[in-house]
Amino acid sequence: MSLPKFELVSFHLCPYVQRAVITLKHKNVPFTIKEIDLQNPPEWFNAISPMGKVPVLVVDEKTAIFESAVINEYLDDITEPRLNPATPLQKATERAWIEYGSELMSYFYAVYTAQEKPAFETAVNELFEGLEKLEPQVKGPYFRGSDFSLVDTSYAPLFLRLSFIPMLWNHSAWKSMPKTRAWTETLFAHPAVKASSPADLEQGMVEWVKSSSPFLF
Repeated sequence: MSLPKFELVSFHLCPYVQRAVITLKHKNVPFTIKEIDLQNPPEWFNAISPMGKVPVLVVDEKTAIFESAVINEYLDDITEPRLNPATPLQKATERAWIEYGSELMSYFYAVYTAQEKPAFETAVNELFEGLEKLEPQVKGPYFRGSDFSLVDTSYAPLFLRLSFIPMLWNHSAWKSMPKTRAWTETLFAHPAVKASSPADLEQGMVEWVKSSSPFLF
């Protein structure tokens, strides 16, 4: 069965876009990327993205799918190797942890946008308290165990961005999360994760964070 034509609408620093790119790369699915400026999006983008967010996956130049978790599930339904588990209960469990990863991303955003020291310190504490909840769930070397899954595609972009910021990557809280930290290193070595990162991702993220946060660098 031939696959549809896929175009991924992207902002190159967006972690949610990277989730979809990892899945596409892992499955060796051909696709093109169309970059947009989220600060000044074109009219056609507003017509296909009701929440004004990326990624959007355009299928056969006519159907637009938005939200990274939904895009990844659709891709997993139509391509091999399947990354979702076979049983409904396990699938629901992993979906829940994918959603939790989006919540952690919002904690990270709160860290680097905090403009007052107390708010910054609170945000950092909430981020690491949130990360600590992953520790009992990680089987290793990947989230589920030996199998790469959509949970892994969802968390890799967050961990990459944390690794670009020494204050967060060297934080003492990681000492209580050895399984989670080992999981991050396994993800960084995965070929699809490596291939999903734009060449200027680290530089772009560091510049972005420096422009937003008076505390991290």
